Amino acid sequence: MEHDHGSQTLVEAPKWGNLLGQFGHGAVIWALAASICVLLFCFTNHSAISKLRRILFYSVGTSLIASFVALLVLSVKDQFQFEYIFAHSEHANPFAYKLSAIWTSQEGSFLLWAVTTSIWGIITLHRSGAYERGFTGAFVIVLGALAACLTFETPFNTIKEAVVDGKLMLPPDGRGMVPTLQNYWLVIHPPTMFLGFGALTVPFAYGVAAMLHGNLTDWVRQSRAVSLAGMSILGLGIVMGGLWAYESLGWGGFWAWDPVENVSLVPWLMLVVLTHGMIVQMARGQWKSVNLLLAGVPLLSFVYGTFLTRSGLLDGVSVHSFAKMDKNALIILRSFMAVSIFAYLGLYAFRGHKLVGRENSSELQSSAKSTKADDQGGGTSPEGVNRTSFYQFGLLSMSLLAFVIAIGMSWPVITVLMNPESQGASISEALYHKAVVWFFIGIMVPMAVAPYVSWKKESLASISKRFWTIFNLSIASVGLMLFAFKIPGLGLMIEPGATLNGLFKDSKLPLQPVIAFLMLFCVFAGYTNLWRAIEIGRKSKIGIGPFVAHFGIAVLMGGLIISRGFEQSVNFKVQENRPESGLGYTVSFKDYDPDRYYDRNNVVKFDVKAPNGENFEISPTLYYYQSGNSEKAQTWPFIKRTLTHDTYFFMQAPIVEFFEEPLTIKPGETVTRNNVTVKFIRPTRKGQPGQPGAEFGADLEISYDGKTYFASPALKLGNGSLEPTIPKISDDFRAVITSMNAADKSVQFQLLVSPPLYPVQIFYKPMTGLVWLGTGIFTLGGLLSAFYRRSKKMSAEGDFTPKTATI
Repeated sequence: MEHDHGSQTLVEAPKWGNLLGQFGHGAVIWALAASICVLLFCFTNHSAISKLRRILFYSVGTSLIASFVALLVLSVKDQFQFEYIFAHSEHANPFAYKLSAIWTSQEGSFLLWAVTTSIWGIITLHRSGAYERGFTGAFVIVLGALAACLTFETPFNTIKEAVVDGKLMLPPDGRGMVPTLQNYWLVIHPPTMFLGFGALTVPFAYGVAAMLHGNLTDWVRQSRAVSLAGMSILGLGIVMGGLWAYESLGWGGFWAWDPVENVSLVPWLMLVVLTHGMIVQMARGQWKSVNLLLAGVPLLSFVYGTFLTRSGLLDGVSVHSFAKMDKNALIILRSFMAVSIFAYLGLYAFRGHKLVGRENSSELQSSAKSTKADDQGGGTSPEGVNRTSFYQFGLLSMSLLAFVIAIGMSWPVITVLMNPESQGASISEALYHKAVVWFFIGIMVPMAVAPYVSWKKESLASISKRFWTIFNLSIASVGLMLFAFKIPGLGLMIEPGATLNGLFKDSKLPLQPVIAFLMLFCVFAGYTNLWRAIEIGRKSKIGIGPFVAHFGIAVLMGGLIISRGFEQSVNFKVQENRPESGLGYTVSFKDYDPDRYYDRNNVVKFDVKAPNGENFEISPTLYYYQSGNSEKAQTWPFIKRTLTHDTYFFMQAPIVEFFEEPLTIKPGETVTRNNVTVKFIRPTRKGQPGQPGAEFGADLEISYDGKTYFASPALKLGNGSLEPTIPKISDDFRAVITSMNAADKSVQFQLLVSPPLYPVQIFYKPMTGLVWLGTGIFTLGGLLSAFYRRSKKMSAEGDFTPKTATI
């Protein structure tokens, strides 16, 4: 059935689409109802009830997954009668963007979070064993809260205005995706991130179950593989986000310490702390109390961060934009955040802490006997440090780092609470760097040393002997790195005499020594872990995962330090037939096709001559799109990658109008703006008013850059409208009158840059390839660790062999 609606013919929306949307929303409501039933059934351990509880739990997860699949089908099939799909998709989108459109905004991303959490719940429930009741109850609270949010914050609402004569009509097309999101990273980055976020619920649920069931030991073994997998996947997703920003936003960096970015970093850091705390508990039976607390922190910190980002509290200080949540959904999220945090901490304070206290006396007795035996058998003194000491120092540094970052991401809210009239303030990148460097050292040293230290106490002098050779090798390697920057032709360069801000106000530090000092820790940690991985790999590949992951982190951090520390940039404007140079590169305008004004594949072509004499072409993207009642330019950078460095070219929208807003001037007035002085000498008129060809204009005197020009722009009466004449006043400018006030003879005047100026920024980014290489190595090592620890039967963690641990 068709209806005329204005100039367009609307087709009735297909019934299957409407029914599928109702099914998707109904599946969420069922998930909420089933979650409540599962939670109630957790209060009994009757066999029949337990079986029903298990079935209902699986139905919660499958219902949320079914709802997600329903939204996916509706998006791919262009069912624009639904508000969410209409707002984020269109016919012209390729399949990949129709697929990724379902998680581009608030409702879809919440559903994605619910789905990934459901997947982890379905995978892990059957392995929960004696913890099943407590694990199921804690897990289903998270799923129920997400389902409750989605009942209000639903992507299945239809467009009210699309109802005509009681029938739901199908709009001819959707608004389409925001251009900045139209990137292949949109397809893979959010699912990877949320797969990592979903895994956070597993240690949280096990922590609750361990306290409820009174078993503080086995939960670590059962949750460890998922925690390691979540750590690896989430870490990979975070770096993916950095690469997306690097390739799309045009500021030449990977990480800006944006509050929304930090919301993902804090849970990851705490998950890293938890997985390493599990090592100590598995190997030595220690840290049970700390690990119980840490089990809940990654998820709770993510829920808090989600509240910050999705409530609109960070809109004024973040480059990331999220629509404000439905009022009822926000109340549910806020309540879930508060209840989960206070309930977990309360359970720990009144139950978990007491359970650990009961075990302390027996553990102390066992530890005393073990220490006595170690002293007699190993001949070492109880004075000194052991591997636990290094773990403690490193994990404390990482926890404090997470805490500082959490304060930073919360700072906009804190400043608003302190001054309600302000819009909030964010922490600068420079301040983050000053704070983070101290924790960086505290993390890298234990990461380098701990694998070679025994669980028995030793003196620092004894430990240091194992690293003397490799430490000197690390110093030599850093020296060779700095020397390589001095060799012409390698594509590496250091700005002579470069400095950076010191720790105190107005203080400066020489750049090269600071970078060399930080790189020493990365190289040292990389060498020790690589050597340890080779040692372990000769005997058994099962234990190499952690050392491969640590080696990857060292490579990743080294790449970040070098690429950011030795980064150089320059800005200039390129005009047709007027090349410009910077950092040894000469850039000349080549071509731009104005007929492809709205084509997202349109580019501006430049010829570039590199410092080594190489000639090549770059083609940054430039196209325009309609945003409301105005047009906006969309640009993407062009990155030329080599083995040693990236040359990053970013072009802003071309400058066509000299003034941001037209200049209004009356006869006899003189106005100065942007170093241009304009004097309105007299109004002009040619021809008979009201007759085609009649012109109304102004004689203007224009002074700029020490030169004076005269121009007589006008508005010419054409076919029922006034069209501007655009006289050329110099090789750089043309004058145009955009409007005229007949009452006071004033005109709105604009200078047009002709030909256009193309603002270009070049970044030199050395060794960025190390960032991506290190990420791949870290992810591989983390997933290997998770794979080999998926079984319940595992050998003791981190067996120490002094014979092979000496370098």
